[in-house]
Amino acid sequence: MTITRIPMPPGNRMLRIGFGQHDGRWFFRIDLWNLGFRISN
Repeated sequence: MTITRIPMPPGNRMLRIGFGQHDGRWFFRIDLWNLGFRISN
């Protein structure tokens, strides 16, 4: 399991919870306005 911090620039901030695939790997993503995290296997 890998946790990646995602930069959230001021013009692209949001509140979001979701899941999907990136480069064939499943992930769960949490964006909390100015903090973003992706948890992938």
